Amino acid sequence: VLGSWVSLQRQKRRKGVLSEERTKRLDELGFVWSCQKVFDERVQELARYREKHGHVRVPKFVAANGSSKANGGKGGRKVCPLGQWVRTQKNKYAKGLLPHQQADALNALGIKWLDNPSWPSRLSQLKEYAREHGSCDVPQKREGDASLGTW
Repeated sequence: VLGSWVSLQRQKRRKGVLSEERTKRLDELGFVWSCQKVFDERVQELARYREKHGHVRVPKFVAANGSSKANGGKGGRKVCPLGQWVRTQKNKYAKGLLPHQQADALNALGIKWLDNPSWPSRLSQLKEYAREHGSCDVPQKREGDASLGTW
């Protein structure tokens, strides 16, 4: 609901129908008027993620206790904002709603628009998992990509 309201404020300002007083109050909060700025910041965050992890397959959930295993520990799971954002961009792309300039920026980072990896790709993911966890016993319910365990 709040996201819809924020979007409406941006639309009203673009159309020139948001009052100066409301614009000023939102400016005082540090309101971000341009979605492109937010997009650019997320792309930079995704680039840092790729630099650290070697890929852009950002998990949807992470462990609340900070460990790399979302189902491990007492903390349970929490949403990974970057992972959610990536999925939103993929959904926009699939629906034809992602501007070409934004799609190009994500393509430059190596994003895979379809989440249906080939067998060699899955084998590579399994090798990476085994290297990180010491075995190929991938749980079906795990951080980020539960489909590897199902595969």
